[in-house]
Amino acid sequence: MSILRTLARAMALFLFLCNYATADSLPREPVFLPFAACQKAAILAFDFEAIEDNSYVFLLTLQWSENDTAQREHLAKFMGDGGYDPKTNKQINTGLPIPLRLKISRLDPAGEISIYDKEIMEEELQSRGPKELEKVIDRIKLSTGNYRVHVEALTGIPELVGTPIGLGIYVHRPSVDLRPWRWQFPSQRWVFPNGWVKCTS
Repeated sequence: MSILRTLARAMALFLFLCNYATADSLPREPVFLPFAACQKAAILAFDFEAIEDNSYVFLLTLQWSENDTAQREHLAKFMGDGGYDPKTNKQINTGLPIPLRLKISRLDPAGEISIYDKEIMEEELQSRGPKELEKVIDRIKLSTGNYRVHVEALTGIPELVGTPIGLGIYVHRPSVDLRPWRWQFPSQRWVFPNGWVKCTS
């Protein structure tokens, strides 16, 4: 009996360690990282794990202090209002474009497989609030697995110098907003380990 109990404990410990290692191997959705999108040739590269087959939203978020009236008024000139053309149902006022190149590779045992490589010259305006602006880069269908993301800013944007910018990935759920930072951090949606980093020229 003692041998069986010992084996059972050993198996439980083995399963726990396997799960622990898997959980900590790569960051999972939602992923959010600072990105100097206003600086030409700035690069952000990272790996992450997609834990479900779904459409993933890749977006940029620009943030400013709610009390910084000058910065808010400065950015208001470039934000756009997200208006749509009723004939084409496409946005016609997306604000200041942030050109970038997005590359995504799937990390398989056989090697790295490119699944997406595109230059994005204009992003869709998703939301505009009192402290931030969200612009959608693209919505991309991913299956469960590990991925490598590489983002490069294609042009310098002096209008955004001094503005904290972040890049995020989350599962697209059109019927309900389940992004954890919506309810975990009511005063600041994205919290980076070293705080928000202002974009520099």
